[in-house]
Amino acid sequence: MGLYAWHTAIASLHIRHIILRYSNPTPCCLLKLAGFESVLGFRQQHKLRRYFDLSDLYFICRLTPYTYDIHPCQDEVIKCQWMKVEELAATQETTPLSHLTAQLLLKARDRGFDACDITMQEVEMNLPDYADSKSYKLFMKKPD
Repeated sequence: MGLYAWHTAIASLHIRHIILRYSNPTPCCLLKLAGFESVLGFRQQHKLRRYFDLSDLYFICRLTPYTYDIHPCQDEVIKCQWMKVEELAATQETTPLSHLTAQLLLKARDRGFDACDITMQEVEMNLPDYADSKSYKLFMKKPD
């Protein structure tokens, strides 16, 4: 996804990423391409040379598209297409991260997204000396 400014919410990052890569970015299109549903997982890596030996968190989110019309950024994307998740899970021409995500989506299709969604909820907190905000966003799998 790239580097982002401090204080940016995970849901906003993914929608911004979709807009910058697959659409003609304008301020008014921010919420017209996709809606945030949940976090499916995340990857953590450390000492990345291309990021000045810093650590990286890469979030895999489930979004609902509001349009299937995509216009990839020619500077960053070589090829862009919609695929059936079965095809993505079966192909050898993908990354391990994409393959594992496709397998998770197949599980969700068969069992429902409750089986794999990590959802966000706003939690109120009463700790005035702890932070300026009165709440935080908690990401976790719903208890059964």
